Amino acid sequence: MKKYLFALLSLSLLAAPLSLFADTMTPMQTAARQLQSDLNQALEQSSFNARQRYYISQDAAGLVKAADRRANGKRINRRELRTDARELLQAFDSGSFQVGDVSTLNYDFNQFKKSIR
Repeated sequence: MKKYLFALLSLSLLAAPLSLFADTMTPMQTAARQLQSDLNQALEQSSFNARQRYYISQDAAGLVKAADRRANGKRINRRELRTDARELLQAFDSGSFQVGDVSTLNYDFNQFKKSIR
C-alpha cells in the first residue's frame, strides 16, 4: 500500500510542473501556436514547392517568436510582425491551399489579430 501511495505522489509531483507550464501561455501565444500548427498541416496538402513551404512556415514561426517575446515582457519588432502577417495572408489568398484549410487559417489568423490588442 505504501509503495502505491509513494508512486502516486511521485507522479503527481512530476505532472504538476508540466501542467503549470502549459497554463502560463498568453492568448497571443496560444493563437500563434494554433495558427502555426494548422498551417503546417495545411502545407502538407498544398501545392507549394518545398522552398515556398519553408518560407511560409518561417513566417508563422515569426508570429510565435513575437508572441513569446511579448509574453516575456520584451518589445516586439512590429515591422517584422507586419511583414510575416502580410506574407501569410498572401499565401492564404494564393489559391495553393485547399478551400477548407484557407477558412481554418483565416480564422486562426483573425484569432491571432484579436489577441494582439
